[in-house]
Amino acid sequence: MRGLRVTERGARPTLIQRGLFAAGIGCLVLALVSPLCRIASTLAWAHMVQHVLLVAGAPLFLVLSRPGNVFLAGLPAGLRMTAATWRQAGAPVSQPYAYLFISFVLYGMNIW
Repeated sequence: MRGLRVTERGARPTLIQRGLFAAGIGCLVLALVSPLCRIASTLAWAHMVQHVLLVAGAPLFLVLSRPGNVFLAGLPAGLRMTAATWRQAGAPVSQPYAYLFISFVLYGMNIW
């Protein structure tokens, strides 16, 4: 929330990005807080639905929302400056679609 308040008007996430982020958080809530979690302890199909939400649903929506700039804006000043130096140094965070490649690799490692 702090990141949204601090972020400048031009750099704020679009409505689609906000919706994707909300969908990702919704997947997490559905898998971990809803009655599905209780049912998953006894029924195999509910357990597998929970896995799909946690492994495929939530990460996909969260990555597509691209929350990096808002998260960086919400960090304390010291951490924000450190992240800014990484971005200026050409770290993968600063490259526009590097997050897709990194996400793909992490997802593949997680499934494997």
